[in-house]
Amino acid sequence: MGRRTTTGSKVAAGNPGKKRLPVPVRPEKAAKFPKAPDWLKGRRPLQIWKTRGPTLWRLGLLTELDLDDVARWCVLQAQFEELAADVAKHGVSEETEKGGSKQRPEAAVMLATVTRLEAVERRFGMSPLARQGLEAPADDDPAAAQDAHDLWRAKAARVRAKKG
Repeated sequence: MGRRTTTGSKVAAGNPGKKRLPVPVRPEKAAKFPKAPDWLKGRRPLQIWKTRGPTLWRLGLLTELDLDDVARWCVLQAQFEELAADVAKHGVSEETEKGGSKQRPEAAVMLATVTRLEAVERRFGMSPLARQGLEAPADDDPAAAQDAHDLWRAKAARVRAKKG
């Protein structure tokens, strides 16, 4: 199976396959950073919401549709921090009754939490690799609000105008 190509890459290459390109969905950004969902509780998850959320919102990566996903990420991040502190204090493994060692349950949960955090972080561009596939629309740039298909059509029209 071949490597998947993003719509942005296809547009940049002039849509070599000439297939109809998907229209990206861009929900409208709220006028101001939204408050945390009512179910988000706890001092640390709310603190994470207030520090990380505004950055995602400013970049146009956080809309009304994404609030619950980001709130869950805040809970996972707080859980990870708690587990990491426990593992730092007590270690990754513990001694068994027979003298061997086994992984502590907290370490296993911490590793699982990392996997879940990374999945959400990829969706919101929270790592350099994840940001490569994201397109954050500029606030004042009308061209950024157009979908990929319209951009491709405009480019194709310019190419035809040059040829003809």
